[in-house]
Amino acid sequence: MKIRVATLSDAKEICKIMNAIVKTSDISASKTTTKKEKEILSRLTTRETVFVLKDESKIVGLQSLHLLAKDMPLMGHVGEVDTYLLPRYQRKGFGKKLFATTLKFAKAHNYGKVMVFVRSDNKASLAFHKNLGFKQVGKFVRQLKIGKKYVDEIALELLIK
Repeated sequence: MKIRVATLSDAKEICKIMNAIVKTSDISASKTTTKKEKEILSRLTTRETVFVLKDESKIVGLQSLHLLAKDMPLMGHVGEVDTYLLPRYQRKGFGKKLFATTLKFAKAHNYGKVMVFVRSDNKASLAFHKNLGFKQVGKFVRQLKIGKKYVDEIALELLIK
């Protein structure tokens, strides 16, 4: 397994992974397109990144770090992390390795904390982030509407030292 910074040429594989995960998981993301992923990758600032996890020749997971509020200088120290791993690569330590890489990047780029927002019914993701040291700091009631059902979203943060 190898972790590296994503490039524009990874957009198609990233799209496939995102859509596969959206289809089978309890995450807040929506289906995406290769064009949209290229746009996201091309708009990253020097303080933002996407790391991909490769198993031999294919991408099997990714983790992004972006500024939570680009247009608010007073929040320039706050990042948001999103993690996506194909199911067969989950619970094997790869998410933790991705986060170690992301955290190193965050420290080098002057982040003071990182946040994640997780569906309240996604117990595996909540446990994963709490195991990394994230603390729950909020709950957005009825934040998401999936079909006819409302789901709360949990805000977690990790202060960076």
